[in-house]
Amino acid sequence: MANVQLDVILVQSFVLFIAALVIWLVQSYFVLRFARKYVYPTLYKNKLTEWFVAEAAILLHETSHFLSAIFSGSTVELKESYITSRAGRIAAAREESIFGWISSVIAAFSPSVLPPFFFSILLILIAGQQLDISSLFSYSGTLEQTIRDLGMAIQSTLVPVLGMFYSSISHFDVATVFVLYLLVICSIAAGPSEGDWQAAVELFASPLSMLSMLGALVLFNFLFAQFNIGFFTPAIVILLFFLVIVVTGVLVAFVLSRILDQIFRLAA
Repeated sequence: MANVQLDVILVQSFVLFIAALVIWLVQSYFVLRFARKYVYPTLYKNKLTEWFVAEAAILLHETSHFLSAIFSGSTVELKESYITSRAGRIAAAREESIFGWISSVIAAFSPSVLPPFFFSILLILIAGQQLDISSLFSYSGTLEQTIRDLGMAIQSTLVPVLGMFYSSISHFDVATVFVLYLLVICSIAAGPSEGDWQAAVELFASPLSMLSMLGALVLFNFLFAQFNIGFFTPAIVILLFFLVIVVTGVLVAFVLSRILDQIFRLAA
């Protein structure tokens, strides 16, 4: 068992909460500002891009809602749920309790996490490279050690992983085309819809939901610390990696949408 310092646990959890919120806002801005405004309209100009890109992204987005709702204890009303090439909705009913609030939070924010997570797994499988991430989970018992471990994790783990990521999309072959296709789908799916944004605003306006989110981070951080496992550093590194994936994917989708737009105009 680790010698757990509660003040360190609380500070780490609070910093992680703020960092996760900032990363979510930046990621959501990119998806809403670029994908919703500039990418999707172009995809709907052709049935193939509508079915295989737009609808695939919406399906992934709603699947993230569905899986998170089911595994966090909410009930999904299938009769009120639907998915089309232009919109989707997963109707989930939660309990009016702290666990219900936590389930709502998980379901609301899951599309920002699960699509880049799926892409990361597929990228590792396609690239066929083994990653040593054991150093990420070293327990940081003091704030000074936390800062030092985070800097080392960014240098020794995040930077090499990003190098592998960009190397996988930097040359042209069949595997790269497939990776770019997955990147675009997972990236434009990894943000809130208008309904999700409204739900997030309502959650942020509720002290109960905010305390539930912060309390969950404190609990997880404390439980991990009991087994001498770090929670703060891997969470920050993973969120940063997901952010880079989504921003890169949305920018790639934006460039491809401009190219497709010119092709569609020439073909018209």
